[in-house]
Amino acid sequence: MVPTVFVFLDAMPLTPKGKVDRRALPRPDRKPRNADFVGPRDALEAVLATIWMDVLGLERGGVHGDFFELGGHSLLALKVASRNRKSVEIDVPLAKLFDLSTIAGVANEVRREAPVVAPSPRIHG
Repeated sequence: MVPTVFVFLDAMPLTPKGKVDRRALPRPDRKPRNADFVGPRDALEAVLATIWMDVLGLERGGVHGDFFELGGHSLLALKVASRNRKSVEIDVPLAKLFDLSTIAGVANEVRREAPVVAPSPRIHG
């Protein structure tokens, strides 16, 4: 396992007993790093992006941003898969989300499997 984010500190925050105070550790910055931002190019990618950014707690994310580099993990991937089924009636197997890991990759797979997909967004929380 390789960390996706590193946070550099001058010193570790400590409790009065000298242990690491995990609650005082700063939250990692999970903003997309790439300057080559590509926004959603069609309705399918826009709906997928809305779901992903909501689940990941991000303000924006490009179609080429890797789900796991943006802070995603297996439990959040399950949530994305569930929201895909509920919101746009797209069933993307969890293994595909792990393999493809970008909005563009998932959208291309959906188009390849069902080329007449025209999502009617019904965004649910």
